[in-house]
Amino acid sequence: LPLSTNVSINVVILDQNDNAPAIVSPRPEYGSTAVETLSRSAEPGYLVVKVSAVDADSGQNARLTYQLGQVTDRGLFTIAPDTGEIWTIRRVVNADATKQSLMVVVKDNGAPPLKATINIILTLEGSDTETLSELSGLSEDLGFPSDISL
Repeated sequence: LPLSTNVSINVVILDQNDNAPAIVSPRPEYGSTAVETLSRSAEPGYLVVKVSAVDADSGQNARLTYQLGQVTDRGLFTIAPDTGEIWTIRRVVNADATKQSLMVVVKDNGAPPLKATINIILTLEGSDTETLSELSGLSEDLGFPSDISL
């Protein structure tokens, strides 16, 4: 007489953090370096660039956070940790270096966390004096005297 039985087995599949984030924008032009420009007339709160990344994992392992690593001037830029948007903290001034370097680190929420980095070189364009000379020219176009001392 053959014997038989039924058994229920529960299999739980855990997502392993086996995929590092991949940065999709801005596109690096030189290895892992992207090049952007920023006007010297940028005011506080100006959106400089948005770093976007994806992670092929799922669930918590795919949740990404953005942070600034090495930066030329930490007092000039900030990054939104959830969106990757980089903003100016203060007004850009002529004393600021023409080339600003920002390293952005993107980490996932796995254990241990995996990361990706991108270096962004920002070239500051224009100057306060150029802006003032443009305004001076504008006053002539509108018929105002241009002998204003700046």
